[in-house]
Amino acid sequence: MLSEYAQVYRGLLREIRKAVTQAPVKPNQTIVSSFRALLEQSRQTHDANAFQDVKNALLFLKSQREHQARYSVAPFLCYSLTLFSQILVERYNPTTGLTEKERIRKTANRVGLDIPKEPSPEQ
Repeated sequence: MLSEYAQVYRGLLREIRKAVTQAPVKPNQTIVSSFRALLEQSRQTHDANAFQDVKNALLFLKSQREHQARYSVAPFLCYSLTLFSQILVERYNPTTGLTEKERIRKTANRVGLDIPKEPSPEQ
């Protein structure tokens, strides 16, 4: 079984490789060696704060990748989300597309009142 340090280091390597968008390009060795040095230093000195910082960096890289994957949606999905939100607004706020008179009449009916009839201009 791998130690916790090795698991975090492998996770960092995995996330750094996934962060590189072009397939044949290898990750930046400066970044990899920096994380390796931090992990080695925290392992030798048993510094819990430094190790927690490296684990937080791993969590940040994972979260950033997942966020980019989730929210870089295609335009058709944005359109369907807009349509879905419009359906929800119409469903839970039925007076949205009404004129002011219709909205007042429906609101009055909702509380059990009737709007008096307006006299016609002929009378």
